[in-house]
Amino acid sequence: MQAQYFDNMYYIDLLAGSGLCKIGKKGDVIAGSALIAASMCYHEFDQYFLVEQNTIQKEALEARLREKTRNLTIYNCNCNDCVGDIVEQMSERSHYLAFVDCEGLDVGWLNMKILFEKQGDVLFNFQTSSVARLPQKVKNRVTGWKATEKKLNWFFGDDRWKDCQSHEEFLNAYTNKIIEETNRQIVLPLPVKGPRGYRYDIILATRRTRSGSPWIEPMKELQEKMGGYRPEVVKTALDIITKRQLSLNDLSVIEREKKEGENS
Repeated sequence: MQAQYFDNMYYIDLLAGSGLCKIGKKGDVIAGSALIAASMCYHEFDQYFLVEQNTIQKEALEARLREKTRNLTIYNCNCNDCVGDIVEQMSERSHYLAFVDCEGLDVGWLNMKILFEKQGDVLFNFQTSSVARLPQKVKNRVTGWKATEKKLNWFFGDDRWKDCQSHEEFLNAYTNKIIEETNRQIVLPLPVKGPRGYRYDIILATRRTRSGSPWIEPMKELQEKMGGYRPEVVKTALDIITKRQLSLNDLSVIEREKKEGENS
């Protein structure tokens, strides 16, 4: 596909972090999005554009990624200040995969729109639970509510959030914005649920192509699987990976050997 349709394939990570992620109370460490993109891709991207505002994390990220690729540009700034610089380096025959791993209202709509103006696929982490809580601060005139109102308008690109009540309505407000104001006809959210009602959604935004996007079917399959998702699944998986817990296969072997011993 690259040789036939595009001159360059880029990976963009607007909130890249240090390359590693520490999760859970047990301090498990897993690879971050940028490290995965550099280590697990079938074909190396022509360039990796990564952004990390924290200088210490930026230096750690660079040290880890330099071992994986030389095609690396890391920006040490707020991602809203350099999206335009990244996009300017792309030609009309360039294509990108961008991951925007928001922890809150990190990237303004106008900056996302700059990214959407170029050809590419976007994975956007929409912090559904966190976003849905903020309008209550505005409604109740909690200290700092004017700044919160301004930030929500900046994030959504307008005040459509004021008409939202439920998690689904806030999510739909953002996905509808993408459909209405960009050329991404396919916008699929993947819900990820945590304990005590916590939730975020990974939004895939891509164009409809004649040959069909390779993203669509895997995302739909994940949507079906994640519909009944229980947070304990991740904890169990991490326990198995780190050897804190035996896998189901290990348990079945032990049980079989135990039965064989009893019958001998």
